Amino acid sequence: IGVVAGQYITTQLRSFDSARPHLLPVAILLSGLIALLGYWRLALGSVGLAAVIVVCLVTDYQNRSDAGEGNPALRVLWFNMQTSNRIAPAALAGSLQQAAADIIVLAESRPALNLPALLSDTHPHRLGCDNRPSCGLLLLSRHPLKQPRIRPLSTRTQRLLRVNVDLPEDRQNIHLIATHLIKPWIYGFAQTEENTLHWAISNAENPAPTLLMGDFNAAPWSRRMRDSSGRFNFRHAKRPVATRPVKAGTWGIPIDHILVRGEASIVSLIPWGADLGSNHLGLIAEIAITQ
Repeated sequence: IGVVAGQYITTQLRSFDSARPHLLPVAILLSGLIALLGYWRLALGSVGLAAVIVVCLVTDYQNRSDAGEGNPALRVLWFNMQTSNRIAPAALAGSLQQAAADIIVLAESRPALNLPALLSDTHPHRLGCDNRPSCGLLLLSRHPLKQPRIRPLSTRTQRLLRVNVDLPEDRQNIHLIATHLIKPWIYGFAQTEENTLHWAISNAENPAPTLLMGDFNAAPWSRRMRDSSGRFNFRHAKRPVATRPVKAGTWGIPIDHILVRGEASIVSLIPWGADLGSNHLGLIAEIAITQ
């Protein structure tokens, strides 16, 4: 019984982990109601505690964020396009061409099965989405790919990839890791996927600048992201970008991420693709090589 109760509590905590900033206004409102009932000291203490939490969240994020210095050398796009997306492949291809990204990584990419052929002139190098049943992650690149690896997570195929991107003009190569993790409150599967991701990062043994991107289903201040970024020295952009739900805009939760470590820096990070039929916003990052 104790184990089951512990799992239940852990599940509930994880389900609210990424929404903590959104719960603070609710806490402040409740503090106002408490004050109206005459318990003003308790209300004042609650507001003070909320303020401390905000300061801690901001400070923690800043400590794990990137300086954003250097001249952009690479433009990277991440987009969870949603399996049920009905956008026409030609329309998606046109939007991706306008984005002018050097590297494109799509998740839930079954609707984009025909996309590689449409972008073959500009992005001839690909990894993933070889057939419809296994169409999870799809990487399209202007630059050659070396040592490509793609594998399943839990019961879903092609949810974790690793590859070295061979940049032109004798520039240092980029090591890229992309993933699509299950929601962190799905007990058991979530921990298994996180362990698999951490194993892949640990065994990369690559001194090149590294990008880690994906749909982590978790905000930067969540335990999942604090663990992944802190343990492996990955850095976030200066400011988080909300990606879900799309209709919430800047009031949404940033659960999609592009992070860097080593001699790489995130010069800019912006949302992308609000009108492309997904329940996620995409991200475009300008990456500098700071060697």
